[in-house]
Amino acid sequence: MFLRLIFVLLSFSFFSFSHDLWIEKEGNNFKLLYGHKFSSHGGDKLMEYNPDFVKYLLCYEGGKVYNLDFERVYPINISAKCDEIFFLFSSGYWTKTVYGTKNVPKEGEKQVVKSWLSFESVNF
Repeated sequence: MFLRLIFVLLSFSFFSFSHDLWIEKEGNNFKLLYGHKFSSHGGDKLMEYNPDFVKYLLCYEGGKVYNLDFERVYPINISAKCDEIFFLFSSGYWTKTVYGTKNVPKEGEKQVVKSWLSFESVNF
């Protein structure tokens, strides 16, 4: 029950930030993709991601939620019988300085404007 509640809450709480992640489904096969295929801003339609950025992969089937093990290769491709599938994705800390934005924590950086820990999620 607890995992199902987390599954539902995370599905809605991060949905608005998941514009760059999507899942393509073919039969019982789910593939996690990343890029700018559906966003209005420019950029590559398909971009390679680090598979270690996927923190959780949950499957909801028949009233139960469970973690799925997956091979950490790009693109993450899962064959599972799920009514719904959920990916939690984090590219780590990002820091904006007067010199630009980098995928690093703010410690050791100069003239930091802001820093954040990035999380995105997507479900299908």
